[in-house]
Amino acid sequence: MQTTSVYIEHIIIGAEVSAWLFGIAALVDSRTIGFLQSSLSSIPLLVIFFGICYVLGIVFDRQADLIVKRVTVDARGKYGIPPHLVHGEYLKEEYLVFALSRMRIVRSTALNLLPIGLSLFLLLLIRYHLLALALLCLCGCFLFSVVCFFTYKSMEKGYYAKLRTAIDEKEREKKTQAEKT
Repeated sequence: MQTTSVYIEHIIIGAEVSAWLFGIAALVDSRTIGFLQSSLSSIPLLVIFFGICYVLGIVFDRQADLIVKRVTVDARGKYGIPPHLVHGEYLKEEYLVFALSRMRIVRSTALNLLPIGLSLFLLLLIRYHLLALALLCLCGCFLFSVVCFFTYKSMEKGYYAKLRTAIDEKEREKKTQAEKT
């Protein structure tokens, strides 16, 4: 179950990265859009695309960890959680695993929407001369990116609060068992 959700999570993140990479590629060569349309209708190419998305998702997820590290460190510190505990035995609780996966997807969406919006803006402006639509896409992606970032911060607070509760419960449980023996 956990392996499947992580795999799908990385495919989603990689698909977001692919969106802005294809936007940039379409700026360089307009045939990219036609290639993308024909590729998505071919099963063998679709399988390769999912594999590429998976790898891009892994790479981007690690980079996203570095980009938002300061936010994460602040949230951990607020709840007194050392880094080694975050992915430890407490993540066996199903809610924490699910929340961590959702947080990664929202975080990557917040970060990916900026280059997606920029590539859409440039593509619509340079290739199709649609300034109003280009600006609308850029502003929409920017605003949604900001919303996703604040959602990520909110989810992170909830995650660390729940993790702190799980840690406290586990410590009480250990203390109770030690007193019994």
